[in-house]
Amino acid sequence: MESLAIKDSAVLDSLLKRGLMFLSRNKVDFVLARVSSSDPVKRAFYKKGFSPKEGVWDSHIVYVRYSSHVEDSVLCDTSRWHVSFGDCDAA
Repeated sequence: MESLAIKDSAVLDSLLKRGLMFLSRNKVDFVLARVSSSDPVKRAFYKKGFSPKEGVWDSHIVYVRYSSHVEDSVLCDTSRWHVSFGDCDAA
């Protein structure tokens, strides 16, 4: 689920709830959500009972700038990042 475009917290909460219910019905044992501290979905996960796990961000993320139209300062600002590890993509 991409949460970048969702501004309404009630919509985000509902989508997260439905996603977790789907996983539960399909016998998923656990869910690990690697969420940046500035990602708006973090609050929604906390409301559903998730809690931080130390070391979950103990990895390196490498970016490559392919366009001179994007400043490095924008890319280095992690508050602008949304990273999805479930299917190995990043935005």
